[in-house]
Amino acid sequence: MNFKKASRSFQFAFKGLGWLLMHENNFKIHILVSIIVCSVGFWLQISTAEWHVVLLLIGMMLATEALNSAIEQLC
Repeated sequence: MNFKKASRSFQFAFKGLGWLLMHENNFKIHILVSIIVCSVGFWLQISTAEWHVVLLLIGMMLATEALNSAIEQLC
């Protein structure tokens, strides 16, 4: 694997995440709600399996919002 090529890909990915955080209000709301959900999870002391489900769903939600924002920008 070419380390330089992989490093550049990650730079583009982080640049895209930065753009989302700067320009997309819905993404900011989703981040805020994710922080609240994780805080409540700590407070309720949910199990490891429940954490896996919560984190998977948060990741899917953020990925879907990023995809939605990309489609909106293309249109």
